[in-house]
Amino acid sequence: MKHKLIMIGLAMVLLMASCTQAPVTTTEPTTTEPTTTETEEEIIVVKGVYTGRIDPNFIEVETIDGNIVFKMHMDEEADYIEDLIDYSAVDIEYFINEENQNQIKTIEKADEPGVPLESEAIEVTGTVAKYMDNHVLVVESDEQQEFYWIPVELYESSDRVLDLGDNIKFNYYTDIYGRNVILFFDNSDQGQITPEYRTETGRYNGISDDNILEIKITGVPDPIAGREYIVDDDVIQAVEDLDLEIDEVVKIHYYINEAGDNVLVDIEKM
Repeated sequence: MKHKLIMIGLAMVLLMASCTQAPVTTTEPTTTEPTTTETEEEIIVVKGVYTGRIDPNFIEVETIDGNIVFKMHMDEEADYIEDLIDYSAVDIEYFINEENQNQIKTIEKADEPGVPLESEAIEVTGTVAKYMDNHVLVVESDEQQEFYWIPVELYESSDRVLDLGDNIKFNYYTDIYGRNVILFFDNSDQGQITPEYRTETGRYNGISDDNILEIKITGVPDPIAGREYIVDDDVIQAVEDLDLEIDEVVKIHYYINEAGDNVLVDIEKM
């Protein structure tokens, strides 16, 4: 009897112990997938001269640091830029695509080259080997041919032309696009061709929507002092950078083109 009571007591203890144990979970823990963030394209900016199309998919641009090949399909060219001709200066934004190619994002034609008031000039004597429609010369000198750009100031300020085979002597400088821009040239058959710069001081009187800047010339009666000058985007940007106000005194440099218009090339505060 005693043994029977002990056995019943042990059974009761085991039953109570089993009721107090924590439940065992069989649910698998949830795992959170790491979120991947797509890396943005690194945009690279370059200036250069478009030298032509290699094939339907690629073009070549010559920069100061060397030639670069870019992907731009022929069928999509009109979506990027219009009237792209060989030896046009261009501004390009591009990125490296998944195939490690230089994929063009944007391409824009640069302004026509101009003659700066001051520059480091290099002298060349040679023979005109080719004259292209976009005012680009090929000149042979020391048995080598190089491309040179005639700035707007030269071909608008004179009706004299160059012929193939002409021997010319000229000074040039290289601009930020890598263009060899002629400052002036002396053709043995036609004489020297160079723009005549003029300087005036006066009071700034604003820029119209037609890119016409007005200056009231110093020393001229106010009713007749206003004089108009054609300006390009570079001059407009220079005016914005100077933060000019109406009637502020300025000094300007300009030339008169073949049509008789005053073309402003530089402006500064007095």
